[in-house]
Amino acid sequence: MQREADAKAHGERRELELKLQAEQSARLKAEAEQRAEQAERNAKAKADQAAAAERQRHADDAAELVRQAKAREADTAHNKAINNAALTAFIAGGMPEECAKQAVTLIAKRQIPNITITY
Repeated sequence: MQREADAKAHGERRELELKLQAEQSARLKAEAEQRAEQAERNAKAKADQAAAAERQRHADDAAELVRQAKAREADTAHNKAINNAALTAFIAGGMPEECAKQAVTLIAKRQIPNITITY
């Protein structure tokens, strides 16, 4: 009887151990799945963040191009105003308009030595 009780207790103990191992295995599997899902979410978040940074970089580049274009336009307008003032001064000094235009053009292109227009 004692042997039967011991065998029964041993069988129950073995059955309980197997059940605990199965539960632990299931828990470990669930944890591994959670870690994999978290890693996937992190990777997606990083990809989204990289895409947002790339979009921002493109927007910044476009804004810089617009700023540079406006600066060039403003510079061209400024230079034109100064050249027109010089042209007006040459004409007021008695130079024919055609000659005054040519003089301003040559000076602006720095083709006349020792004479410059300061913009």
